[in-house]
Amino acid sequence: MAIDKLNSLQFLMFLQHPYFEEFGDVDGVYVDRVPFELRVRLLRWTWPTRIRDQYFFQHEGRDVITREGWEAFVRWVGYAMDRQLGAEDNDPKEAEGVKRQSDLHYADQMNDLLDVPPVSRHATADEVQQWIDWWQPSYEAAQRLSADEIVALKTARQWPPVTARMISEMPPPVAQRQAPSDSAVLHAVYTLADYPLLASIAAKRTQARKLDGRACLHIYKSVLGDIDWLTVTPCEKEFM
Repeated sequence: MAIDKLNSLQFLMFLQHPYFEEFGDVDGVYVDRVPFELRVRLLRWTWPTRIRDQYFFQHEGRDVITREGWEAFVRWVGYAMDRQLGAEDNDPKEAEGVKRQSDLHYADQMNDLLDVPPVSRHATADEVQQWIDWWQPSYEAAQRLSADEIVALKTARQWPPVTARMISEMPPPVAQRQAPSDSAVLHAVYTLADYPLLASIAAKRTQARKLDGRACLHIYKSVLGDIDWLTVTPCEKEFM
């Protein structure tokens, strides 16, 4: 585990009492005060769910980790760093493999909640990190939702939570659905109303309300160079 930012190292190793605040009979620190690089690792540490229940709580809508939880997290980071440093002493490829396995584990945890196309088991360490970086903001937003809110978003076909980057950019290749090649996918029938861009293009060519996968693919390909990606919903980007 590499910690690159000086402020992360200082926060991790020299966290003093002023960082902690009193919350009733418990000392804690607001998670959003933790440097971003370190905060990502703090969120990864919340395996399994009972650890989050034990060490985290909310105060005025903000996540707080208890002093006991922070000390446990520091021990976990120290163990992970020792493990990676030991691997680097012996074989740099082994160190990369350790990081990749850790990241795959975290990506699987993220996908248990987000239910998005999973990262390929054949992805490189860099690709796994790209997948995590793409979905991390959405994952953090999803963790703050109640079970009822999650159900409501899924029912409204607005799942997973959308972030600004998802609106303005295409996902990296590792986070994209594979192009449909299976005959069952291409022959399946899709409701145009579920995909606004597809529906607007198809309306100029047909009165049909549903099209099979082959027709959808042909329509998208015919206008690929003219698509305004800022107007395409994340759901439709995944479908494409």
